[in-house]
Amino acid sequence: MTQVAGYLLADNNSLQYAYRSGGLNLIKSYIATAQSYGLRFVITDQVEYEISRGPLSNILPGFFAANDIPVISTSTYAAFQAGLLPSKNAG
Repeated sequence: MTQVAGYLLADNNSLQYAYRSGGLNLIKSYIATAQSYGLRFVITDQVEYEISRGPLSNILPGFFAANDIPVISTSTYAAFQAGLLPSKNAG
C-alpha cells in the first residue's frame, strides 16, 4: 500500500455540487486526483451525517462504502484545521 502523505477533505456542499455537475464520475476524479498527490480522500462523521439527511442519501453512502472512503472524526478534522496533521480541503 502506498504511504499516505495527508488527506483531501470533502464537505457536503462540495459533494452536492460535484454530483450535480458531473455525477459520480466527477467525485471519482476527485478521489483519483487526491491519490495522484499521495493524499487520501476522506469525509468527516459530520459530513456523513449531513449526507444521510440530504437529497443524495440514497446514492453517496453506498458509493463511499464501495470505494472504501474513510469517515474521520470531527476531532481528527480539528487536528487538520490546527495544522497538527497534513491536509487539503476540497471545498
